[in-house]
Amino acid sequence: MSIKNLEISKIHIFIGFFLVVDIILVVLHYFFGELMFFNLDSEHNLPTLYQATKTAFVACLATTYFIFTAYIFSPQAKKKETFSMFIWFVFVVGFLYLAIDEAGEIHEHVPVMMEQLFPVFTSNYFGFFSSLGYQANAWVLYYIPAFVGALVFFPIAALHFWKEFKSLSLLLVLGAVIIIIVPITEAVATNTAGVDTDSYQKIMMLEEGAEMVGITVFLAFVITALRRKILSYKEIK
Repeated sequence: MSIKNLEISKIHIFIGFFLVVDIILVVLHYFFGELMFFNLDSEHNLPTLYQATKTAFVACLATTYFIFTAYIFSPQAKKKETFSMFIWFVFVVGFLYLAIDEAGEIHEHVPVMMEQLFPVFTSNYFGFFSSLGYQANAWVLYYIPAFVGALVFFPIAALHFWKEFKSLSLLLVLGAVIIIIVPITEAVATNTAGVDTDSYQKIMMLEEGAEMVGITVFLAFVITALRRKILSYKEIK
């Protein structure tokens, strides 16, 4: 086996480890979900710590890629990579926010903060969606601009990577689809079923499991991209 294939195999094992942990946490919830420590629908427990740490790790790797390109490559090479650096900067900010949000439950507090800062706007905004029959988590409504931005950003990023690395583009699309669908699924679940129903519990378990797998897919994307960037630097040297 060549050194290159050995490195790829190590990456596969590394990502496979996280996928196994994702599945184990879902199984732990299924059998021991009554314990808050294993409950996927609770915060400040094992699943939250794991997901926040993994997302922060993805943010750190994305930051490494950005810094590697910004400070190691020649000015001419950096000029060609300007758009790519912008994409990676968005990744850094996005994953860092997701890690902080996962650890601190920021999204759960957004409705309260909005109500305190902009009471009239909040009343009219939420009232409009309530009139349409929306009764799910309020925070989803305030993240609509982020969802729209993601729907615009990810196709552009995927097309950018498709030119050189089709496998990277496919990983990015897969991760993006999973992560974007997760909050939509949560909104539908809480809007159509009570949180104490079996149907909600099943959808919630699927949703939380998908969220963990989605971040793992992004981890695979970032590690693969960083490896290729390092190899291209060695070729230049």
